[in-house]
Amino acid sequence: MILREGSKLVYHRLAWKEPFAPHLLQVLYEDDDMVALNKPSGLQVLPKGIFQQRTVLAQLQWKEWKMPPSSCSKRKNVQLHPVPVHRLGRGTSGLLLCAKTKLAKVQLASYFAEGAANAEKKRMWLLNP
Repeated sequence: MILREGSKLVYHRLAWKEPFAPHLLQVLYEDDDMVALNKPSGLQVLPKGIFQQRTVLAQLQWKEWKMPPSSCSKRKNVQLHPVPVHRLGRGTSGLLLCAKTKLAKVQLASYFAEGAANAEKKRMWLLNP
């Protein structure tokens, strides 16, 4: 069918139920800026495909993270913005670092980038001494 100007196109998506995924996240470490989680195998980190709600990101956003009173006096207007700093595949279990604030995300991401750059330099040195 060819649509004409002023036509209205409506798409009715069938409802779907997300498949089972582990949902318990063990907190291994937490401070004012970050949280280290033990991510189980089978849990997706970011929404994609058939997993939109059963993800680490969704759980981070649902949880009520508390900032200690000491940090509130030091850092005015700090808004919580919990996000993973890196990704582990859905089938991978392991340590997942998550930032609690936008500033912490930038800092932790730069540490990862710096570490990756140093690892690449070391690898190139080992290949070409």
